[in-house]
Amino acid sequence: MAGMELTREGNSVIRKFVGYDRHDTYAEIDLVKRPYKALHLLVNWFLPSQKLLHMERGGSHITKVYDQAQTPCARMLTREDVSEETKNKLRSIATELDLASLYHEILLCQEQLDEIAKRRQPPSIKKRGNYAYILDGSTA
Repeated sequence: MAGMELTREGNSVIRKFVGYDRHDTYAEIDLVKRPYKALHLLVNWFLPSQKLLHMERGGSHITKVYDQAQTPCARMLTREDVSEETKNKLRSIATELDLASLYHEILLCQEQLDEIAKRRQPPSIKKRGNYAYILDGSTA
């Protein structure tokens, strides 16, 4: 059941940051869920993205026209249908954020998940001549 919860997560942003290894124990799932808030803040306040405005078809060739790259927060601040109160909240959150600490928190979770993935990998077997050697990662 625990493994199914994680495999249902189709969020590509999370998958890019935590990797595609299978994490099926409750401890691993808790570790995967830890960077969600930091990733949310990083993606919405610091990582710009381009929005597709429209596509133009010329025969078999399709040309995609994109908007200028902006962060999702910057897009919200330029919208007219968003209240001034909401915009002020977004601005206050933006002044409190620290890119370095968010990045450090995400990196720490990635390193811990990588360690778990390395421990799960079976030892490699290297064949030399008529002998097979098991390499446990501590030997070269």
